[in-house]
Parts: sequence; C-alpha cells; structure tokens
Amino acid sequence: MRSLRLITPLAAALLSAAAVRAQTLPTAPSPPRDIAIRNARIVQAAGRVVEHGTVVLKNGLITAVGANVAIPADAWVIDGAGMTVYPGLVNALSSVGLPASLKLPPRARAGGPGGPGGQAGTPQGQQPPYSWGPEDRPATTPWANAADELNPSEQAVATWRSAGFTTAVVAPERGYFPGQAAVAGLAGERGSDMVVRTPVALRINFNPGPGHRGYPNSLMGVIAYVKQIFSDAAWYDQAWTIYNAAPAGRERPEYDRTLDPLRETLKGRRPVLYHANQAREIDRVFQIAQETN
Repeated sequence: MRSLRLITPLAAALLSAAAVRAQTLPTAPSPPRDIAIRNARIVQAAGRVVEHGTVVLKNGLITAVGANVAIPADAWVIDGAGMTVYPGLVNALSSVGLPASLKLPPRARAGGPGGPGGQAGTPQGQQPPYSWGPEDRPATTPWANAADELNPSEQAVATWRSAGFTTAVVAPERGYFPGQAAVAGLAGERGSDMVVRTPVALRINFNPGPGHRGYPNSLMGVIAYVKQIFSDAAWYDQAWTIYNAAPAGRERPEYDRTLDPLRETLKGRRPVLYHANQAREIDRVFQIAQETN
C-alpha cells in the first residue's frame, strides 16, 4: 500500500512528502494557497477511516476532511488514488534539528564510553574545565533552550520527516542538566518556523556525555548532584517568593540562571524528561522524583 504522509505545519513539507512517493506531481514555483488531496484513503484516528475522501488545506493548515468535501476552485489538486493519508507521528524525546555540539555521540547515547569522567569523543585542545564539586555546577545549563538552536536543514530533520514524523519534542543531550525542551514541527525554512511551543520540559541526564572531568564521576555522585540542584532550587524559589510578597525592607535575592528555570519544574508546571530504557533506570527516576518533589 502506498501512503502519503501528511505534514500539517507547512504546505511545502506536504508537497515534498508527496513527491517522495514516486508520483508525478505538478511543479510550482511556490506552494499554492489552497491544496486538496482527493480520492485517497484517509486515516483520521484509530477506527476513523474514510475510504475515498478529500483533505483540503489552506496556508498549510487542514480546513476540511471527509467523503464529500468541496474543493476550492483555485486549489492545487493532488490525486491520492491508491494512497493513504494519515496523521504524522510524534517523537517524544529527540535531538533532531540541533547542532552536534548539543548532541551525544552514538556511543555515549547507547551507554558506552564517555559517561561520568569519560573522555571519548573530546576534541583535542577543547578540554572542559575540571569540576571539583557541586559548587562548580558541572555540565549544567538548564537555561539553554532547544528552540533557540533549531536548524531545519540539519540532516536528521529530513530523515525523520520521510519516515512519517511531523513533530518532535526536542531537547539538548549533553550534560546533567542540558537544557529545556521545545515542541518542534519538522518543516520550515528557518529555525523559528519549527517552534510550536517552548519551553515544555526540562531534560536531566545521568550521563553528561564525553569530556566531563572531575565531580561527579560515579552514578552515586550524579544522583547526589541532581538532588542537590533541586534542593538549591527549592531554597531559591522560597527566597524569591518571600521577597516578591513583601519586598519593602528586604534584600533582593541574587538572580541565578541555573536555578531560575527549575522553579517552574518544582511547582509542577513543567515536567522533567529522563532517557530510560531499563526497569532499574525507571525505578531510579521515580525514587528521585519522590525525594525532590
């Protein structure tokens, strides 16, 4: 069965996805305002299928779906006979669209060399500073936001899109607190075109990636460090809450860009993302969550 993967953020992505399916389509210098796919099998959701229907888009957004849908007179009409249109898939945690500097190399991502204290993949002459303790805030950049670094021309964007993914929750990978995640549509001419919502979550790792030097250099140390950061953030939030309630006669707390993003997380307004594959990793995350609220 041939399929047409529908990417809703931009009509241009829809057209490129349709062309991949070895169907000869009309060429146009720019995406038309109205697009219609007719005579296609349309999967709207589980159990909701239109065997011979039409999808109409206006300026990249779906405006009508069904068996008896009127097609605008000036629409670019695509014959979807023998093809299937279905909702795009969502990658729930990815680094697609981000530069290599924010990604873990494959070995470290798979749990190989390059964990706490590892040196795998460290460029010569670019050795990071040695961490002597938690006060150095090692591998900690929670203020970084994936939305600021998105690049639609990054190779992985096209790869995931051609596989049927239209959206991804994107977050930096390197570090214990590598940064904040954003929901990104896998289409657009500029990075800002990809941003659907930001920030949506805070990512935390137990493996900082290659090149980390010094504390923490063991799993026990990493867990202690993560707990310490949340403890500091709780104190920081309390100090600012008290000050904002009655600032007169009080000394203003010092702004801390490491702890400030964690305030929303502690209040339950923003989730935390961990990458976990094994039962013991998932259990470990639940225990830390209970201890840190």
